Formats: sequence, structure tokens, C-alpha cells
Amino acid sequence: MKKILYLIFLLPLFTQAQTDCNNPSGNRGKVIIHADDGLNAMIYSRKQLNEKETDFQGYRVQVYQGKDRNEAQKIKFKIAEKFPNTEVYLIYQQPYFRVRVGDYRNKTEALKPLHELKQDFEGAFIAPDRIKYPKL
Repeated sequence: MKKILYLIFLLPLFTQAQTDCNNPSGNRGKVIIHADDGLNAMIYSRKQLNEKETDFQGYRVQVYQGKDRNEAQKIKFKIAEKFPNTEVYLIYQQPYFRVRVGDYRNKTEALKPLHELKQDFEGAFIAPDRIKYPKL
């Protein structure tokens, strides 16, 4: 975020815009930006970094945590049948298996599924997790 703010404030220092409104060739309103090579390199490196990121910090609803893998798989399949359009994840973090549901950007988005899941799983709660980017 800081880099973006620096870019916004420093961009006028490193660029020079030319407008050619009196061009008889019909290219009215054309803007040409001459940027420093360092600025272009910074933008390119940030673009590559963003392309590598496949997830970000968000929330999921956790419905199970225990050492029994078979129980975790049964719960996962039960939820997948009841909510076919929602992703269900079976996560192993030694020594526990966890079943988590959904990819929610904030806690408010996770509240509705939490209430629905609490009907079958009383111990369900909202857990912070790395989530996938939403499909567009």
C-alpha cells in the first residue's frame, strides 16, 4: 500500500505529459507520457509479484477439528451435499484434521453460512485463513 502511495505522489516528479490538441492529423486529446526507466521497472516488478499471489487473508467457517480423518471426511462430504456451490476444505495441521467451509473476504460475509452450519454443527465458528481470490 505504501508503494502505491509513493507512486501516486512521485509520479508527477518523474513524468512529463504532452498534449497535442492542435494536431491537424486528427489525433486530438492524445497524451504521451515519458517515464523514468526506474519507474517502469518498479511497476513491472510489482506486476510480477501480484501475478504470483494466489490467495489472501480472509475467513472460513470451521465446523470440525479432531484427530479422526474418517470423521473429517464424512463431515466434508455431508457439507458438500448440503451446500453444493460452496468450497469445503479438509486441512491437516499436525495432529489435527480441520474441516473449513467457504472463502469469505470479511467476517460479515461469513455470518450467514455460519448460522446455517450451526444448525448441524453447534461448535462451528469463523476462523481466519488464507482464501482464494473470488471468481469474477
